[in-house]
Amino acid sequence: MVHRPTHVPAAAAVGAARALLLISTAAYLTGLWAASMSPMAKGFYLAILMYGLLATVSVRRMVREHRAGRQCGAAYEALCWISLMLSVLLLAIGLWNAGFSLSEKSFYGLAYTLSLLAVLAV
Repeated sequence: MVHRPTHVPAAAAVGAARALLLISTAAYLTGLWAASMSPMAKGFYLAILMYGLLATVSVRRMVREHRAGRQCGAAYEALCWISLMLSVLLLAIGLWNAGFSLSEKSFYGLAYTLSLLAVLAV
């Protein structure tokens, strides 16, 4: 017997989530490219974005496995959630210690959060 998902998002919702991912990630990367910071700092913020996106994809996959009735290992589940929280915490600490104006900090925080939300929604 083939198990079919009980909830499949509409094509419009998937398209909107993909557009949100493209726009928010492009805004984050454009802001990063135009920023006057050291290449090391730019690399840190880029790595945090990639780490956050990967952690969010892992959490999304884990939740979908649970909905389908398949269990993941407890260590994997803990690692997924810890990675997601750690990526957000690292961005928050980086922005707290950065010499940016409040509007720049808000921009990076919002673009990052929207990127994670878009990955979660796809």
